[in-house]
Amino acid sequence: MSKKTHSQDSLSNSEWLDKTYNDLVESGNDYGPDVTDMLWTTARKEATKRLHEDLRKDKDKDKMC
Repeated sequence: MSKKTHSQDSLSNSEWLDKTYNDLVESGNDYGPDVTDMLWTTARKEATKRLHEDLRKDKDKDKMC
């Protein structure tokens, strides 16, 4: 899940997270609770990682200005 695909590159982070969230909600009923918890934990970690990366980029841009 950490690898970016071509389609992810063309979406903003919020659009990607919205799409991922919607996909997980739609397919979540097909999995048992353990698998669903594992998927949500992974999605949360990825979202947090992306948020921190975006904040670091914004902070670096502010330092250059």
